[in-house]
Amino acid sequence: MKPLLLLIPLMSGLSLTGCASHVVSEQVIEALLVNDRRSHDALANDLDMDESIKKELKGGGDALWYSHVVTAVYNGKVLVAGELPDAVARAKLIDGIRTIKGVKEVHDSLVGDAPISPALQSQDQAIKERLLAALGQIRTIDGFRPSMVNVIVENGVVYLMGLVHRNEGATAVNVVRHQSGVRQVVTIFEYLD
Repeated sequence: MKPLLLLIPLMSGLSLTGCASHVVSEQVIEALLVNDRRSHDALANDLDMDESIKKELKGGGDALWYSHVVTAVYNGKVLVAGELPDAVARAKLIDGIRTIKGVKEVHDSLVGDAPISPALQSQDQAIKERLLAALGQIRTIDGFRPSMVNVIVENGVVYLMGLVHRNEGATAVNVVRHQSGVRQVVTIFEYLD
């Protein structure tokens, strides 16, 4: 019984991180902005879009119950990755996301396979943690912080999102591609120069 009691507060805390800006306090948004290059409004809009995408996923029908879909929003760009076997459900999901207010671009990386196993999902999480640690070791670029790069890992494919200078992006890619377990690196950067 004790593990279940510990899991409920943890799950509650996790669900708050992706809530829309009208739910997230201004203090939370300001704290997120400390190491983020997005404007206040862009971050608030991304949080709103994230919440709308979650609603789209919940309303996606039975096909989404037998899938593994990972999404990320950064400066109006949306990444949709994972496995969704039903082609009609995939098309409907992507079309629904494209209609969400504020979405500038959708990067559709969904594949028509069965969902990856929980063990592979855990491996992806371990890879992400290693990548964040490796990005934290970058000392060759003044002012670079790993929080400037949003790292998403799905089945060994690493997606990098963020507002970066070209040298920051190139350095991040170089660091990431040499880490164990990384099969491919996909950049969804917006360059500042």
